[in-house]
Amino acid sequence: MRGGAPLLVAIALAIATLAVESYLLHLPLLGYFRYSAWADGPLLVAIHVAGVLAIAAAQALFFWSAFVSPRRWQAVYVVLFAAAAFVQFGYAGALGALMNAHDVDVALENTKYWSAMAGAFWNWWAAAPCALFLVALAFSRPRPGRPGWRLAGALALSVAIHSSYAAHGLLRGAQDVGMSNAAPVPTGTFQGLSRALTMFAWNRVAGLFDYHLRDRVTYQAAAAPARHIVLVIDESISAGHLSLDGYGRPTTPWLEELAARGKITNWGIASSATNNSNGSVLSILTGVQEIPDTRRQSLTAATLFQYAKAMRFRTHLLDSQIKDRRFGISWADIEYVDDFRSAEAFGEDCDADFRVGREVQRLVQEPESQFIVVLKRGNHFPHGRNYPSGHGTWVPSTDTDVPAGTDPDTVLTNTYDNGIRYNIDGFFHALLRPDGSLPRTTVLYTSDHGEVVGHEGTRPLARTLAWGLMAVPLLMAGDDRPAVDTEYRASHHNLFATMLDLMGVPESARIGTHRRSLLTARASDHDPRVVFGGFMFDAAASERRDLDGIPRPAALGQHR
Repeated sequence: MRGGAPLLVAIALAIATLAVESYLLHLPLLGYFRYSAWADGPLLVAIHVAGVLAIAAAQALFFWSAFVSPRRWQAVYVVLFAAAAFVQFGYAGALGALMNAHDVDVALENTKYWSAMAGAFWNWWAAAPCALFLVALAFSRPRPGRPGWRLAGALALSVAIHSSYAAHGLLRGAQDVGMSNAAPVPTGTFQGLSRALTMFAWNRVAGLFDYHLRDRVTYQAAAAPARHIVLVIDESISAGHLSLDGYGRPTTPWLEELAARGKITNWGIASSATNNSNGSVLSILTGVQEIPDTRRQSLTAATLFQYAKAMRFRTHLLDSQIKDRRFGISWADIEYVDDFRSAEAFGEDCDADFRVGREVQRLVQEPESQFIVVLKRGNHFPHGRNYPSGHGTWVPSTDTDVPAGTDPDTVLTNTYDNGIRYNIDGFFHALLRPDGSLPRTTVLYTSDHGEVVGHEGTRPLARTLAWGLMAVPLLMAGDDRPAVDTEYRASHHNLFATMLDLMGVPESARIGTHRRSLLTARASDHDPRVVFGGFMFDAAASERRDLDGIPRPAALGQHR
């Protein structure tokens, strides 16, 4: 390449790779501009066009810098581009979208899953844009200059452009910079990953200066109630796969035994607030039921921990999955938690939840009243990591040899059910006494969301409103269980008022209005069980439906 040829080829390659990647990944190039015109008005579309052109220019500069660099430096460019392409192709193949800042956050908090995820998400179509890049490089010639500075400059420009988007969000007070997949900016895989990493970094910086203020709970009880309260939020447990709730396979035999002996109270299948962990956990802890939460009430509403401190409980947050705070929970919120322990305290193996269960049983032996929230490791994908390899009840599974020709859906279902069989009964064995008792204690158990596995007609981890993804278990254990009507069709949105009732918080001390408490709900109360698919604060990429209007897959209940 001579004269201006490298720049022209770089521009052409930037356009070609974006077109190829968009075609292979089914990315809607025009959707962003349609959304911009609808959400912001025609006058701002020009600004958005300029932003997209700036991103394209950054990609063209990256290619040009590669074309004029020595071969050894070109290898660095190829590695960077190929890494981004394979990460993004694999991710989009599983989830239908490029990574955003939230996805980076989740990935970094779950490094233990990376090796298994790599195999599950591998997509050879990523080689197509890489091949275009390599062909163009074959005709390139280096030019004098400092190749290291060229590379640094190309990357710095990308970071600067994406940072301008983050700055706009931070200046308008957004707490979720770059977290949404709504009407994604057409970037291509390399700039898409650059954007996700840049936005993630700005979110972390913003988190250090978290400034949202929550409503104050001014009430102070004279003394704490003479009971312990434990709220357990599991991970990726679909009620449709629990034999306790009618599934054909014996995935929860001990819970069934406890139910037969009257040791647990079971509402059966409830509806989750959202189809993702962050949204559901934040909704449960704050009682916010208007989702999508476009007014960001979940960042200002008083939390269960504030009420628990007002009632003079000793408060605990035990998280056996994440090493840091959950999304939407600031360090100011943690000030209301006397004992915050993350995954580092419980280990990262498949027995971590059992250690949490034993710790909770120890805590509720204390004379002082305890309020404990447990965020379990549970049965997150890849499910084969959630029980000892080769010791599953149903085979073949992903942790065993799989005979040629085996239906992949069967393998996925077996693996998921093995994880449930090992984890849930094992956790309750650790939490409760051998006879199923737990004195002076009320345990409320649910999951953040369910899961969809192969035979239910969609990809693992697909972001949908599939029934299995929104149907979660809901039960109560412990000796201090109030009488309730379990025929009521329950939802996550009932949990906040239920917890306040269990704490004994007076009605006059409660801020705002909340859904019906499970302690007072009756079968004759027909409340809608609204479920939400999408990011917590994003009205554009959301879908709301009633769980009872989503068809339950016939396959659930047919496996034995």
